[in-house]
Amino acid sequence: MLPITASLLLAAASYVQCNVELTQPSSMVIKPGDSLTITCKVSGYSLTSCCNYATAWIRQPAGKALEWINHIWENGDTYQADSLKSKFSISKDPSSSTVTLRGQNLQTGDSAVYYCARYYHCDTNQQRTCTKMYAYFLGRISRIQQISYTWSLNLLPT
Repeated sequence: MLPITASLLLAAASYVQCNVELTQPSSMVIKPGDSLTITCKVSGYSLTSCCNYATAWIRQPAGKALEWINHIWENGDTYQADSLKSKFSISKDPSSSTVTLRGQNLQTGDSAVYYCARYYHCDTNQQRTCTKMYAYFLGRISRIQQISYTWSLNLLPT
């Protein structure tokens, strides 16, 4: 029998008929000022055509609300949250079906659970717009720990 968390993730993936998987090192230590690269490999939808899909990165600091970082559309257009524009960037590689989040000059306040999400936008008519977002837990950046006066940021495996 699968652990509960794995069962829930599999159920969510089958419900939306796509699979989003995280590719990352098994562990990573990041110090304040360092950079971070997280790659999300997607399947079940195209990064280049059809259906009004975007792929997004979202984070949730411990005890706080979800925070939208950025997203990238099929045509390559991007949206960046104003407050995080100078810190994070997003890119995609359709040939490998991956979307990459890059962070620079990370600080202790960047500790959070980071999510990769498929974002779907549909216009039902000219007056009404509907949006749906499917987020998958992929990786977690742990709380900052002070060790011998050196702050470290740990990227934990899923």
